[in-house]
Amino acid sequence: MTAVPLLESEVGPMRPRLMLLFGAVGLILLIACANVANLMLARAAGREREIAVRSAMGATGSRLVRQLLSESVVLGAVAGLVGLLAAAAGLQALVTLLPADTPRISDVSLHWPVFLFAAGASVVTGVLFGLIPALRMASPNLRESLHSGGRSVAGKAGQFRVSMLLVMGQIALSVVIITAAGLMLRSLWSLSEVNPGFRADRVVTAEVSMDANACPTWLQNSSSQGQPGRCQQFFSTLLERLRGLPGAENVSLTNALPLNGRQGNYVYDAEGHPRDARQGALLATGRIVSPGYFATLGVSLVKGRLLEAQDASGASRAVVIDEQMAKRLWPKDDPLGRHLLDVSDEAQPAVWNANAAVTVAGVVSNTHEGNLAGNYGDEAYLPMSPHNETPVMYVLLRTRESTQQAAAELRRAVAEVDPQVPVTRLRSLNEVVALSVSASRSLTILLLTFGGLAVVIGGVGVYSLIAYIVSWRTREIGIRLALGAQRWQIVSGVVRQSLLLALGGCALGLTAAALVAQLMRGFLFGVKAVDPVTFGAVPVMMLLLAVVAAWIPARRAASVDPIKTLRME
Repeated sequence: MTAVPLLESEVGPMRPRLMLLFGAVGLILLIACANVANLMLARAAGREREIAVRSAMGATGSRLVRQLLSESVVLGAVAGLVGLLAAAAGLQALVTLLPADTPRISDVSLHWPVFLFAAGASVVTGVLFGLIPALRMASPNLRESLHSGGRSVAGKAGQFRVSMLLVMGQIALSVVIITAAGLMLRSLWSLSEVNPGFRADRVVTAEVSMDANACPTWLQNSSSQGQPGRCQQFFSTLLERLRGLPGAENVSLTNALPLNGRQGNYVYDAEGHPRDARQGALLATGRIVSPGYFATLGVSLVKGRLLEAQDASGASRAVVIDEQMAKRLWPKDDPLGRHLLDVSDEAQPAVWNANAAVTVAGVVSNTHEGNLAGNYGDEAYLPMSPHNETPVMYVLLRTRESTQQAAAELRRAVAEVDPQVPVTRLRSLNEVVALSVSASRSLTILLLTFGGLAVVIGGVGVYSLIAYIVSWRTREIGIRLALGAQRWQIVSGVVRQSLLLALGGCALGLTAAALVAQLMRGFLFGVKAVDPVTFGAVPVMMLLLAVVAAWIPARRAASVDPIKTLRME
């Protein structure tokens, strides 16, 4: 027995995914804070003369810091309120992007702890993005500020250094998020290319559920009023009815769909593999199927024979296994004719009973059972028989008609056999396969969304800084043009500055992304943590973003009229 805390059993598999998303949101918040800090620096520079006058009139440094911080906190509080309204409007859309197996997903809502968190985050971020401008402006150089007659970029070198570091930080954080999203996208692509081992096209599935009391063998309850074989009789009749549906190519039944995550265990001893009381029994996936199962899904026969109608009586005690199981049990011997003994009810190694053992009649190709990311597992296919009857079976209908038409005909066929038996979970097998990778898809979509948001914010940050620098260099640019500089030289100089910022941010971001990628290895499939394609494409994208963000300020700088600029100054 394995003891696991209840909380861990409920949310354990989802915790890493949610923590990854929470980390991505935290990085976006830092990017936004750096962006706003830059804008506050620019605004504070425009108020430099005002701050100098206040200081000259007796305002202390702490008083100036409190004033500037109060303004930024008010800005953060208003932004937090707007964010809460946006969250209320878009919460349902975000919830639909989460995997369906997310614990307590139906309980996700805005409640008072969320409001407290949002309020605290708004105040903290307000202080965070307002602190750097406040500290810089709290001790102004009065003589320089009050007597400065024009804008000189030389006098702003220190301020630009801080702004450039903030922009580089934005780019670095954006690179981390985009790289994580890129790795997940590459992983999802690799997952979609995996061959599940069966054909899912044009196959409609449905769950057909009888009353559990109809199967006393399944209930293992001698007091049940059901007759042995009643479930098998119902499903055999239903199978014949389904074969007559228009457009039906193949029809079969199984107690567990592939990639559905609900496979049953087959606990067994195998011929040639004796064990003692200290060893556990062998374990495989057990699947009860009708004879047409393999033809419906296109699973090929490797050797021997498939399950046939004659096996339904249970007299032949035949079983079909997959290649993986055959190679593991009898790697050098022929598996046909070998025996398996179900020991699921035995606490100790069972005495071998040839009459109770099943005989391997055939071997089929491997299929993915639990998920596409896992390796092939051992699978044992057992025939529908009185020994294996179960009240719940899944219909697999390969049809030439549309899913909607096939679903309607399937419902009608079940109602004709027994109108009291419900038909649920009508969907195509392609949908079942898609659901098996829904967690990876949801995580990828959310990370791509966050990555896109990070790119937009980072691009705005680069644009605003370059535009700010260009506005302060207007007089210098006018003088350069008057002295004979070409306009393309001005454009290339501005773009070069933007590229240098992007290169510095990419260098920092890729280093951090390499560390984050190591933590993401559990989410990745078919792609290395440090994937050359992803780690090569992200810097190229960020450099192109830097060029685009700098293009408008660069064109504006090149269009400066030197005569008007010099006259104005």
